[in-house]
Amino acid sequence: MSRFDSAPPVCLLSQESLVDFPLRLDETSASLPVTRDSQEQSEFGARAAGLGVRAAALAADAAMILLLGTAVVLGAGVVTGELPSSGGIPWIGGFGLLLSFFTTVAPLILFGRTVGMALAGLTSRRAAGSRRLRPHEAVRRWLGTLATVATLGAVLLFTARSSETLTPADRWSRRSLEESDEG
Repeated sequence: MSRFDSAPPVCLLSQESLVDFPLRLDETSASLPVTRDSQEQSEFGARAAGLGVRAAALAADAAMILLLGTAVVLGAGVVTGELPSSGGIPWIGGFGLLLSFFTTVAPLILFGRTVGMALAGLTSRRAAGSRRLRPHEAVRRWLGTLATVATLGAVLLFTARSSETLTPADRWSRRSLEESDEG
């Protein structure tokens, strides 16, 4: 067992961990502190994410990547005084792929969800008490999403019957997406 597999450190002032600390107060979060038993009940009672919500999250992530890539290309055009020629299009595609890697994998490792997943209210199903994805799980989720986009969603035809059926990203990362209450 490595030091990364151990339990997270416990705050000495209270028994609540910072992971469970509510970010905004409303009627549900202001009542009682979250206990381990209520966490387990919410995990088993959570709904699996449907394809429509997943598509909305993917669209938000794709829009962010497109906006960032466009800003970089236009910024480079302002600095150099000319826009890329047709020979530069493969380089732009490679840069977009690299940008998608870092805008997907880094947030999955650090926060457990991407920007699009946060906007759509999705989170990865917690496995063995861990909140965030490990680096290899995040890379596999990115590769599964990339395979789905590369086939124009054709691989999702196998999962359209039920929201419980795993997508390629779910299978490869061994983490399914669920609709979170924290939104």
